[in-house]
Amino acid sequence: MATTWDYTIVGAGAVGCVIGARLALLGKKVQLINSSNATADAVREHGLLLHVDGQTHRADVRACTPDQAQPTRVAIVLTKTHQLDSAVSALLPALADAVWMTLQNGLGNGQRLAKWVGEDRVIHGVTMLPAVLNAPADVSTHGSSLTWMGTMSDDIAAPAQAVCDMAVADLVAAGIEAKRVDHVINNIWQKACFNSAMNGLCALTQGGPGLMKYVPDGLALAHELVDEISAVAIADGAKIDVDQIHALVNLGAEQHTYHKPSMLQDVLAQRLTEVEALNGMVDERATALGLEAPMNRMMLRLIRIRERSPEFWAKQPAAKGH
Repeated sequence: MATTWDYTIVGAGAVGCVIGARLALLGKKVQLINSSNATADAVREHGLLLHVDGQTHRADVRACTPDQAQPTRVAIVLTKTHQLDSAVSALLPALADAVWMTLQNGLGNGQRLAKWVGEDRVIHGVTMLPAVLNAPADVSTHGSSLTWMGTMSDDIAAPAQAVCDMAVADLVAAGIEAKRVDHVINNIWQKACFNSAMNGLCALTQGGPGLMKYVPDGLALAHELVDEISAVAIADGAKIDVDQIHALVNLGAEQHTYHKPSMLQDVLAQRLTEVEALNGMVDERATALGLEAPMNRMMLRLIRIRERSPEFWAKQPAAKGH
């Protein structure tokens, strides 16, 4: 009979590996799922390595590909947003009884999960957890951050209600600052406003946040985008702190000069980005609300074009002889 794991991490990137390692070091049974064999091979060789505060910890986890998944109580989805549907559809047969949690970037991920498993089995939220993937199953983290989560269903009998409280307690015990909050969509919008402004600029310019300070036009653009996108969030009913988002833009430019946001990493690696769950969802909500958000739409269109650049050049006819 297959083991029922406490937690399954769907997407063994930087954040997924940090959370999985922390929970495993707490003594939880953790299953790590990634689409490639590289993570499973690395775990078999040296375990899941977590570097924090100058120390290296080896976490005992099970790592596998989706076709080898075993049942779990909680599945935490940390794939790229555009990979959510394919990941869930592949895992549902094995994880049919799980409660599902998404801490992915962007807007609408809880709703996407609910289409597969129902709102009563979905927890959605957002994390600011710092993490760097050094190599497959080898990850570093530093400093502190917060993770916010909440349920989509208000039904107190919904499976997600009890699991949400349990997950928060486990994450806190594992050394991850986590809180259950009502109306977590406010926290999700707060991060999305920042990411929709800064990540796209870094991706298009292929520079870190510090470039926005180095070239004043960059910082001006970032703040103008924050204002435009925040107006959409507020009109959509979100309670956000716009001044705090502006402060985060300045902090990023000052203190995270050469940081490579995920969207920039994706562009450099010639992968699809999460722009549809960020600027794309902002554009969708603006249209539904009858608002104009032209700068955000321009960012969306430019990033869509940039994503397809490698594909375009790959179609270039081979040079003929002189």
